[in-house]
Amino acid sequence: MARMHTRRRGSSGSDAPVADEPPEWSDVDAEEIESRVVELAEQGHEPSQIGLKLRDEG
Repeated sequence: MARMHTRRRGSSGSDAPVADEPPEWSDVDAEEIESRVVELAEQGHEPSQIGLKLRDEG
């Protein structure tokens, strides 16, 4: 946690490492997800709703 009375960030303010490849256990296709996101966006869903729908479908 960050300290309360200073302007510095604590250790939780550090960035997590970025993974270049999906995990081995994941069997989703990036193109399939992208087309699904575009489809939901065209239907008028907000980005937060799209994320929830993708999460719940998987």
